[in-house]
Amino acid sequence: MCHLYSLTEAATKVPQRGFHLLPTSLKEPMNTAVNNNTSHSQPQDHNVRPTPQLNKAKKQTYLFYILRKIHKEENPERPIIGGNGCPTEITSQFVDYHIKDLISQLPYYVQDDIDFLRKIHDINKTGPLLQDILLCTIPVSALYTDIPHEDGADACRVALEKGRDLGT
Repeated sequence: MCHLYSLTEAATKVPQRGFHLLPTSLKEPMNTAVNNNTSHSQPQDHNVRPTPQLNKAKKQTYLFYILRKIHKEENPERPIIGGNGCPTEITSQFVDYHIKDLISQLPYYVQDDIDFLRKIHDINKTGPLLQDILLCTIPVSALYTDIPHEDGADACRVALEKGRDLGT
């Protein structure tokens, strides 16, 4: 179920401090400014890894809405900030592009079901597991929303610095 709120009501629903909603009267001028200033060029330094680029396609401001968590008691609300078509939409693609090689090097990384089965097969080759070991799985397709932002940023920074030292 999706609820639309006035700006005043919505501001009380957002848990993060320092977040400001864009008044409706500013949305069109902001969209115009964003579209007039979107970059579509990239430095021509051949030592820099090519990265995803912002395109000159029409951009817009963020969409704010709230979804209820119907699976939880008292149905708490979850603020959503839709970024499709916004200038910062490319940010996640930029981050993914630069950390994807590092992620697969983590000892606890599991790519998919087949990779998991392969890891279990390798464990079975080493002999029987101790009796107090319990194997279990949980779906974690959207776990990133539960990672504190500072901790996630610190982990990425450390991994990227190590990768740079290794020449990756």
